[in-house]
Amino acid sequence: MSLDKIARNQYGDALYAVLGPLAHRIASEDWDVYAKQAEFERLRRGEKTDASLVTYSLLKPSLLSGFATVTIASACMTETTLFRLWSAMGATMKPVGAGLRKDLRYTEHEHGDRITIYFASHEAWSKRFRDRAVEDATGAEVRILDRIRQAIANLIGDEPFVWMGNKDLDDGFFGLAKAERLPNTPHGLNTYQGYHAVVVLSALNPPPAHFHFMEAHGVSGEELRTGCYRTAVYQAVMRCSIRNPADTTPKRVVVMDRDTAEWLGALFPGAAVVPLPGLGALPSKGKAGRPRQHADAAAKTRAYRDVQARKLLAQLDLINGTSLICASYPLLAEQVRGEMREFVRDDIPSKEGEYVTPLPAASATTCGTAYLSKYDSMPFEHFIHYDDDGFIAELRDLHDRRVLKEESGMFSPAHFDPSKAADNGRGLDNIVHLRGIWLDNDGGDLTHAAFADLFPYLRIVVWNTASSTAAAPRWRAFIPTTYAYSL
Repeated sequence: MSLDKIARNQYGDALYAVLGPLAHRIASEDWDVYAKQAEFERLRRGEKTDASLVTYSLLKPSLLSGFATVTIASACMTETTLFRLWSAMGATMKPVGAGLRKDLRYTEHEHGDRITIYFASHEAWSKRFRDRAVEDATGAEVRILDRIRQAIANLIGDEPFVWMGNKDLDDGFFGLAKAERLPNTPHGLNTYQGYHAVVVLSALNPPPAHFHFMEAHGVSGEELRTGCYRTAVYQAVMRCSIRNPADTTPKRVVVMDRDTAEWLGALFPGAAVVPLPGLGALPSKGKAGRPRQHADAAAKTRAYRDVQARKLLAQLDLINGTSLICASYPLLAEQVRGEMREFVRDDIPSKEGEYVTPLPAASATTCGTAYLSKYDSMPFEHFIHYDDDGFIAELRDLHDRRVLKEESGMFSPAHFDPSKAADNGRGLDNIVHLRGIWLDNDGGDLTHAAFADLFPYLRIVVWNTASSTAAAPRWRAFIPTTYAYSL
């Protein structure tokens, strides 16, 4: 059964209706689809009943290929996840020209002095924190959300207001006749401009796995939180009279956390950002005094690993001329560049020009260095990497040769630059980058077939060595990598 047939679902099959959207994304060149390898292999082998497979799909800028220009209309465009993700993929986006901008009601918000933004908590807002039980003035236990509800009612009084909240809150949550609920997707609605107060209770946090996945694709956790949560808060806030620049009535906005309140305040210069009165002190997730940088040892370890992962991704960017991480962390890119031996330029004089070390972007198209003998320090040739298929074909041609081992020359997957180090032409300091994973099995009971079975989702090229025999097979393996990488 082909993916295209499932995606089309010509006859309205009920199962295909469920699988169709995923099949369409897998078959499309404009989507990249990811799944956890362990889950995918279990599902493919049928090892577990009632198993689930979670996939993540990223829409690529190639969707717009073929158009001379494309105009995308969006509020807070540079804060959206689309903008952050496509920028990390290397897409160039810029503001529209003056011809289109002149027809907009506004491009920046004015009259922020009319707006007061109240926040309920210093902590990040979530359903778990919202439903936490605390003691009231009488010693009775109440939810944090219930205390916030009462404080909002005391603040707004009899004034009509609009509010937005998660679906688990019923329409009569406030118990006030003049509280009008907004749709959870209120974008573009103009029917609420007569209200001068708005409350946003929604907790819109992606699952933790989403944060890890998006960080691996160049979108930080804070950028994702803004794109998913804070821009939704902005859309709710913009339904009230703030939408009309000519309305001079004072406005009141209530949001749940201080970070979001300050982010909104930056969009409305002159707006006051203050705590929600009458609420009292809400519990903190940490102890009083100087805030801990990490909640516990495990969190500290995770943070360290996150930093190291970003550094490794920045190295890939710098070697390959990509912008997976460097677009979001330019200062980190500069720091990492200064630490990489691949970019070190020493005092060796150069007749060719100012720089001794070639720029990585030019050399990242190579996949290794050939030498006429293992004793040579000067390269015979650098192998150009056009694509994996072409390189593997070259390996096959070399393997078919009939020459003595001593006359066959030597190949290294590293790109060596003899001019990078004064004392050596083929040492660690001469390496510009490497490409692919190379393994050499000179004994033991692991067969090449068993090795390949360990990694069914990888492309692996295996061949015998010159000294291999039927009784004692010896083999080498090459695993292509998407990018060149640093030492």
